[in-house]
Amino acid sequence: SKKSFYLNSRQNYHYMYHEAFPEHPRVAIVNAKRKGAMKARWTEAGERLRMLNRDTSVAERLDYFRRLFARASRSDFLTGKKAFRDGTVYRVDFDKLMSPSGFMGVIEGKYDNREVA
Repeated sequence: SKKSFYLNSRQNYHYMYHEAFPEHPRVAIVNAKRKGAMKARWTEAGERLRMLNRDTSVAERLDYFRRLFARASRSDFLTGKKAFRDGTVYRVDFDKLMSPSGFMGVIEGKYDNREVA
């Protein structure tokens, strides 16, 4: 049914994260907290598509997440390719990308690579 496809798609789009970030921590358990975050981001993706006058179908939302993960995976900061001044590196995980601030940060370009002046 359409509803089961929607639920199944929403609950399984963490596999797109694995494709975009094969070296990063794996999502092994999808617990209630993660399901809640995924559901909230799924809803936000639909709202964002609606704001852009785009289709809000399951396929469009899944494509939105593919693009979001692809954009995040190009970030030197999120992938640990760029170290902090003290030499430590940060590698984003699924939970950060599904958090309100992480999701919004990727959408708004906060983690995009910048040219050094």
